[in-house]
Amino acid sequence: MRQGLGKDQALTLSGTVEGKTLKVRGTGMAAGATDTPWPEGVVGIAGEVQQFRRLSLQPGQSHRYLSYLPAVNRVVTITVTLEGEESRALWPNTPPRRLLRYVSKPEPLGKVRLPLSITWVDAQTREPLLVETDFPAFGGRLTFLRTTREAATAPVTQPVEIFAFQSIPLNRAVPHPHGQAEIVYRVKVPREEEPETLFVSDSRQQVQNYDPVTKSFELRVQARRSPQENLQEPPPGKEYLESNFFLNWDNADVKRRAAQATAGLPAQAEAWTKACAIERWVHQNMKAFELSQALATADHVAKDLTGDCTEYAMLAAAMCRAVGIPSRTAMGVIYATDKKGHPVLAYHMWFEVYVSGQWVPLDATRGEGGIGPGHIKITHDSWHEEKSFAPLLPVLRVLTARPAVEILRVRP
Repeated sequence: MRQGLGKDQALTLSGTVEGKTLKVRGTGMAAGATDTPWPEGVVGIAGEVQQFRRLSLQPGQSHRYLSYLPAVNRVVTITVTLEGEESRALWPNTPPRRLLRYVSKPEPLGKVRLPLSITWVDAQTREPLLVETDFPAFGGRLTFLRTTREAATAPVTQPVEIFAFQSIPLNRAVPHPHGQAEIVYRVKVPREEEPETLFVSDSRQQVQNYDPVTKSFELRVQARRSPQENLQEPPPGKEYLESNFFLNWDNADVKRRAAQATAGLPAQAEAWTKACAIERWVHQNMKAFELSQALATADHVAKDLTGDCTEYAMLAAAMCRAVGIPSRTAMGVIYATDKKGHPVLAYHMWFEVYVSGQWVPLDATRGEGGIGPGHIKITHDSWHEEKSFAPLLPVLRVLTARPAVEILRVRP
């Protein structure tokens, strides 16, 4: 598997099944990849396509099998159900053809519900011809259509506007949202089984007044621009200081950037002062957004200083660890406006540092020495022993659930 991370950077993995374990091997930057359990009967990518030729189901009947998801390096159970036969034209200016409609439902990964897929299979040949997956976090609906080589390799004339699918509309605008003291949102998620668990509750934001009938709740979010008095949180584990695959601070480039950011500070400068200096340095020295990046590692970002919010957060968190400050990245949504000026909550990543006995947020993308109530956190992660996009799955869960969000109250 080759998974793009950033410009000229990729995660390349291969593996061999030995007994009940997939021995995963990585080349170059992916060396030391984590093995994963491999139960008996796992169906490979080619096997998933071929199994439709062997299935003998009646409408309403289901078949379960194990499938390996390389993007998150996990094996999950998938239930495929034959819903019936339909007549549908697959290509423009072609007659309809008889197709069998199969719905594939993966089991959840923790609390994260993976998206359903619909596979349209030729009723006579049993060849899969079309796969549709509801995937709002990455472009709305992904469609894979069997076609000719010429059609598949033709230039793309109308790029997909990903931002529209990675954002949640708001009911009204808030003047200077990031400068406010507090915003209370109402969130309604009728499609989610446990909507009250979608967002983190911590010292800065709380889920309140959950109504199980309407599956709605209030989300109270406060600004946090410095450590709070009389707040003590459990100390972090050693993984929040260690160098790992994504936050790989133990190299010359990241250490050099950290030294540049903290140059001129007193030798006994407090951790919070150093963290703010790093946030400010990353904000001032990173170049224009390079949206082709996927999730580049900190050392890669430290070399060319380009990226979007994920690269800002990865580099800043790694630089903090390089000067001895425990850190983690925070993933969530942030108040923004779309191309038409409408208020939305858009995907965003920032970072948090453990100082003065508590976790305090910083955002190198904005560089304001803290964050306001326009930042809504979904999850956080140390990226310990992680070499996949699995820490982003809680964000996918929120975007897939398509919550309706209203702004109830704003406190200056």
